[in-house]
Formats: sequence, structure tokens, C-alpha cells
Amino acid sequence: MTSQTPDKMHYELTLRTTAAGIGFFSTKPTRQMPLPEAARFLVAHPYDDFMRKFLLEGVEVLEPEELGQIIGENLHAPRPFLAVLYEACILYPKYRALSGRFQGVEPEDLAPETSHVAIRSELLPDHFTHVAWIEAFEANRSSHQPLPSQKDVDEEPPVSSADMAKLAERTWTRIDEVLERADARAQPTAPRPPAAETYARAIERLESVGVFAEPELRHQSSLSPVALMRRWKLDRTVQNGRLDYRLTGLQTSWGKGLTLDAARASYAMEMVERVSSFTSVSPEGLLGYTRPYPLIQATFDDLVRQGRRALVPNAVRLDVPYENQPLWWMEAQDWQGKAILVPTQFVFLFCNLDEQGFFGGLGSTGLASGNTQTEARFSALLECVERDAEGVALYRPEDCFLLTADDPQIKALLDGYAAKGVHPVFQDVTTEFGIPCLRAFVVGEDGAVAKGTAAHLDGRKALVSALTEVAYPYPESPASRPAPEDLPTRRYEDLPNFASGDYGRDLARLEEVLAANGYEPIYLDLTRQDVGLPVAKAMMPGLELTADLESFSRVSPRLWARYQRAVG
Repeated sequence: MTSQTPDKMHYELTLRTTAAGIGFFSTKPTRQMPLPEAARFLVAHPYDDFMRKFLLEGVEVLEPEELGQIIGENLHAPRPFLAVLYEACILYPKYRALSGRFQGVEPEDLAPETSHVAIRSELLPDHFTHVAWIEAFEANRSSHQPLPSQKDVDEEPPVSSADMAKLAERTWTRIDEVLERADARAQPTAPRPPAAETYARAIERLESVGVFAEPELRHQSSLSPVALMRRWKLDRTVQNGRLDYRLTGLQTSWGKGLTLDAARASYAMEMVERVSSFTSVSPEGLLGYTRPYPLIQATFDDLVRQGRRALVPNAVRLDVPYENQPLWWMEAQDWQGKAILVPTQFVFLFCNLDEQGFFGGLGSTGLASGNTQTEARFSALLECVERDAEGVALYRPEDCFLLTADDPQIKALLDGYAAKGVHPVFQDVTTEFGIPCLRAFVVGEDGAVAKGTAAHLDGRKALVSALTEVAYPYPESPASRPAPEDLPTRRYEDLPNFASGDYGRDLARLEEVLAANGYEPIYLDLTRQDVGLPVAKAMMPGLELTADLESFSRVSPRLWARYQRAVG
């Protein structure tokens, strides 16, 4: 491992696989790179998460005997290389027994040498307790398996009695309690333009920057009556610390809606959002945004000593605790307009900076575009509410219902599903805040559960958004399993509605109810100079970030409380 490897790297982002409507991506060097060369590069750039994952994918194809031999021959190799071998033993079950081959190598010594969370997560004293419960909860959510008793899981509670006592003492404020207070401070906004106008404006801007890779296509892989997709070109460069790379690839944006105009506006504005949420970085800071974003490298304690206001990283639902490591920070605003520094890696998609990471996988939660910055913030904040609701929700038949509608458009849609033998079911997953959040799902004949979830102040909009997100073929649909017997039926028109119809007022309503419960929004304006359409990132410290439970996820007190109520 002494040969020199060029520092400049070119990675390609590609879709590796999909599961339950979720894409899993790979980042690979664009040129042929043997694993020994990749290992040398990683030793020189230990926090390059793209190279680390490329190495892990390369190791995955080895037989256990082959990896065992590599471990034995490299016990005195540089720690960044040993770390990736140890991570393979954590991540891939077939190598689990090989973790005992690292004689004289302590995991605690490897943890600082890697950007990945695997080693730090496994070193937590309650790691395997959380893993056991996460597996049980994920089986319940993804395939509707019954919730097990604590005896069946054979693990201690993942949350301390002290934390549960604190949660029990909390009182919650619901959305209907803050409407008057929110409306008193709200700044009214202009009406939203028609979907066709939003689409035309977005397409014009996107064409001007040359991002389109393919024409618009229709697809039939969701329950949306009109479902569209369009591929676009990603091209970003990063110079940050020891890292110097280019990231390219083809990405797909998806549109859904009850009309062609709505579906077109949906995919076009998603594309605006995604184009803005992959960032280029120079030594001076972020590139291409309408406002400057210099980056500051510091620990949280450094910032406190300098008198700077910064987000406490551990206030966010991290997969592993922040322990005052140096991070790259950027400026955001709280909901009252005051400046606050936040870790850059918490903001962007596939953010690969020269620092340690704190998530097994951070998705697009809190990213949204809009016709105005207010509309973008509203949509971004709704997504935070949706992901939080999903994050603490468990599948309970008692929360499920069927739907009827007088609205001609919705009634025709439901009748169309029924004619194809497709039986959508809905679950109310509204949380303590009272903001309507609904899950729609269809169970295929093979038992696979396809689902979608959405939140909105207007429960009807939440339901339609969740329904059209369900990744189940339509209109060329295979029949699904029938809905469970004896479910209650709710009328579409009777779903709760706390929306005013004005984005300024509705944003204030969301902010007020969240802040009243101790969750204060943070925003970043990610509008790009070249595209020029508003994009916002909303962050909600303390709320769940994702509903996708995996081996590094942590059971929160609110999720554990839901489980306790569900099993009695």
C-alpha cells in the first residue's frame, strides 16, 4: 500500500436496486479500479464515503475464506483499510464470524478512521438491543407481521425508564389550538398559479441549464391515474479538505397526480428540488446558490467558544452520537429569521465531505421546491411532519379504514381500482400534533405491502397524495388481496381540514404547532442561480428523520411508547 494514487476522482452515481419503492444507489469510480488501488486511495482519503462504499461492494462478492485470508495478511495494515474490512464483517452476515480474526486490533481504534457509522454503532452498549427491536418493528411495518411481546424479542427495553418518564410528563399542543395565534402573525401570500403554469415555468428553467437526459415518459408502477417520469443529468464537483472529486450520473424524477397538468408539475418541481439538493463545493464554500454559503470547519465546542450560535448535533435523531468531531458547517435561519450554523452533511443529498458521517443513510426529508420560498418551506415542513409520523407509526389494524367519496373525481378513482380488483386500505398515522397524516397501502397476492404516506393540513390532500404514491401497478393491475374484514369506512369529505388555502397562513400554522411542542424549524434557502426557482430545506431537530428502519436506527421514546400502547 505504498504506491501513489491520483487524488482527483470521478464517481458515477447509479441505481443499484429498488425495494418497496425506495432506490438504493452506488457510487463507483468511472474508470476500472482494482481493489488494492482503491484501498490505497482510501488510506489517503479515509473519510471518502464514496470510495469506502465502493470497496465494501467489492468485498461483498468474496467468499468468507477469501476475506479471512485478506484479514490475516493485513493485521498491520493502515487503520482505514482495516476499518473497511471490519465494517464488512458487520454489514454482511456471511462474514460475521470473521470479526474474531482481528487479533490485536481494537474496534475503538478503528472507529475514528472511517466515515461510516457501522463500527461506532456496534460499539454502543445497547446496539444489539436496538437492532432486535428495529427488526421486529420493521417486520410489522413492511409486511404487517404482528407486534411481538417483549418476551418474544428476549431483549431489554431499548429506551430507559427515565426517558419514558420524561415523555409521560409531556403535554402536547394540537394544531386546532394554535390557529388563531398563527393567523395573527401570518403574512398572506398570492394564490398558487395553476399547475400548467408551474410546469411551464419549471421546464423552461430546467431546459435552459441543460439537465434533461430523456423525454417525459408515462409509467404504470403506481396507483396514480397519471404517472410520469423523466431522467436528468447530474454533474457536481467537490473540493473539500483531502477530497477532490466529480460526481455524475443519471437521476429520475417522478410525477403523480389526478390530472396530466398536476403530474407534470409534480415531476418538474421534484427535478428542481433534486437539482438544487446535490451541491458543488469549492475551498471557498458551496457553489451556484443565490446566496453565498461559505463553509466553516470546526467542532461544536469550537463554535461555542467563538460565540457562534449552532445547532447541537445530538438534538437531531442521529444513528450514532456526535462526540465533538470536526464538521463542516453552513449558515441557516431559524423560524424567526435568526442565523444558526448547521452541519452541511445534514442538508444535502449524497453529501460526501472530508469528515465523519452520523447517518447510515440520510434521505431527502425536508427538501422541497415551490413557486415561492414560502410555498417551498411549507412543503418541506410537511415532509418533516410526514417522515416523523411514519417514523413512530406501527401497523395496527385498529387504525385502518376504507374510503368512500361523493367527490366525482375521487369516486371514479376508487371505482377504477375496484374494477381491477385492487383494494387500497388507509391507516391514520396522525401524531400528537394533530396534523393529518395518512398512509395508504395495497397488499399483493404474494403478501408484499406497497404503501405511501403523506401529511397535509387538509386531510383530503394528504390522502390523495399518499394513495397516488403507492407503488402498485395501475391501470394494468394484478388483483390485490382483499381488504381486512370489518374495517370501518370514512367519507373523503369528512377528513379533518386545518388549511386556510393561503401558504403564508398555513406555514405559520405548522410552525406554531411545532414550536408550541418544543420543535423549532430551521430553514435553508437552496435556490440555485441557474435555475432560479425557490427550493428550501427544512430541519426539525428532535423529530424522526426517516421511516426506513435499518440496522443502525435507534428506537426513540415516542416509538417505544407507541409499541407499549399497541401491545397493552
